[in-house]
This record gives sequence, C-alpha cells and structure tokens, in this order.
Amino acid sequence: MIRNREELKKCLAADRARTEVGMLPRWIRGFVCREFYFLIWCYIKALRMEEYHTGQKGFYHRLFHYFWRRKRNRYGEKTGIFLEPEVCGPGLCIWHNNVVVNSRAVIGRNCTFHGNNCVGNDGFSQEAPVLGNSVTLGTGASVIGDVTLADGITVGAGAVVLHSFHEPGITLVGIPARPLKRP
Repeated sequence: MIRNREELKKCLAADRARTEVGMLPRWIRGFVCREFYFLIWCYIKALRMEEYHTGQKGFYHRLFHYFWRRKRNRYGEKTGIFLEPEVCGPGLCIWHNNVVVNSRAVIGRNCTFHGNNCVGNDGFSQEAPVLGNSVTLGTGASVIGDVTLADGITVGAGAVVLHSFHEPGITLVGIPARPLKRP
C-alpha cells in the first residue's frame, strides 16, 4: 500500500525506470514511441495513483480514487491489462497487452510481464499465486493455483506453472512447468 506522497514518487520512479516509454521526456514520447507502449505506461501510472488515493482519508482522496480507477479501467480496455491495486510491488514492467492478474495474487518488486499472461486461481479454490521479487513471465506464460515462486525465477514463453518452486534464479519451461536442465 502506498501511504504517502514520497512512497508514491518512489514507486512511480521505479516503474518508470523499468519502462521503455517512461525514460523519454514527455514531449518526445508522442513522436517517437508507439502509442501502445505509452498506453501501458498510462495504465501503470493510473494504477499507482489509484493505490495512493485508496489509502488516504477524506472527500478529496475518495473523489480522486474514483477518478483514477475510471482512468485505469479505460486504459485497461484499450490494452487488455487487468491488475487490481496493491497487488504488484514497485518496479512493474509490462511489455505487451493482455495481462490478467487475480486480485488475491501477491507480486513482488521488479516483476516483468511480456504479454498474454495469466496469474490466477485454479477454479477449485480461492487461493492465488505468490510471485517473489524479479520474477519474469515470458509471452503466454501462466501461473495458476496456490503456487509460490521464489525470487529471480524466469517462466519461459508458453509455460504453465501449476506447482510451487522455491529455488531462486531458475528457469521454468513446459506444460506443466519444470526447471530447465542446464548442460
């Protein structure tokens, strides 16, 4: 939860540092960047602003909470991204569209989604995945069920993770996902 303005600035700076579009000055973004990357950055910014105003008290913050939620939903419709506030840690990086994350999931710092990702429950229980810090999900990767992934794990493109992995820094591939054996 973002409790004050300083935490909001730190969180936005961490997100901006890991996002291609966030590194460019505002007036150059419209000319150089593809509009889609700019929309993803706008989604992340609206998500963080909603998180900040959700944790504050008063009419002003309640009003802006609904304002930023509406903006987040509008950008989400355009990009196909669905993340609830207070699910992802600072340093979030989304490269492509169609990222869906369960509202009960917990995602650590500096996580990367490469697009067409699903992080959700298995349909039988309400438990959702817990992803550690610096986890990377390749294109089309899914993490389903009551799963815990350690820090630094990379989930390969198209892999489906159904079981927990507690060894940090491994690469998971296949359906169901298993550690990649290195020669």
